[in-house]
Amino acid sequence: MLRKRRFVEHTVAAEILQVASIACETCKMGVVFGPAQIGKTMTLEAIQGDPRYGDPILIRIDESIFRPFALARAIAAKFDLSTWGTFDTVMRRIVERLVGTKRMLMFDEVERVHHRTLELIRDLHDQTGCPVLLCGKPQIYERLGFRHAGDFSEVTDQLAARIIIRRDLTERTRGKNPQPLYTLDDIRNLIKQAELKLHVAPDAVKWLQSRASTLGTGGIGIALGCLYLAYKVAFVQDYEAITAAHLDDVADLTIGHEDAQRVAEVVAESSGIRRVV
Repeated sequence: MLRKRRFVEHTVAAEILQVASIACETCKMGVVFGPAQIGKTMTLEAIQGDPRYGDPILIRIDESIFRPFALARAIAAKFDLSTWGTFDTVMRRIVERLVGTKRMLMFDEVERVHHRTLELIRDLHDQTGCPVLLCGKPQIYERLGFRHAGDFSEVTDQLAARIIIRRDLTERTRGKNPQPLYTLDDIRNLIKQAELKLHVAPDAVKWLQSRASTLGTGGIGIALGCLYLAYKVAFVQDYEAITAAHLDDVADLTIGHEDAQRVAEVVAESSGIRRVV
């Protein structure tokens, strides 16, 4: 049976938690954005129900709920409210349930939503006083009013006025003194939580840091997919440690997010590894 994932507060996660904390304390809106597979969703999942962040609830946007009424129904369902009736009826139920509670509403993959859906999120914030955390890919930046973007200019200007803090999760990788997206300590902590039965050599730790921090190569998910597969290979071949050479050998096998996810699940299930991403 696949072992339960543990949350590791790596550098990217710490930035998300800081934004969540400020939004919660001020009952305002916060925004975090960055490319896929850097740990955004995992961090939001980890703080669901955590009283330190306003007992937040996570609504992940998918293709079925990117329009206002569909999203309203999804939010109502999260709070075990009836989804029957008109849009106004469902919204009224949500507002009545949330007003005065100061519960954090977290929306993931917000770049997918229709522009009128952003108005719904803004209205929920205004009518309930609940803090809101918006999370998505970099495209979210323009949609929220920090630049004008066609149909989004009017609604997002109003949204931007309610946003107290925003964070580009990859900002530190640019500029005069760029830093890696993940520190070596981040990688060591992820390895420790995976509870591997083999030692991970220093060159392998650096390999994982480089792969995870290089944007466009699949992020931390691909890096750990490589680690899990390399572990399996090294274990079967009776090596005492996983090296960078082992990771190089298996890197071509994890060619995308879906493949890395499959590799991670299969290897973890057969080897007793604890998934951390």
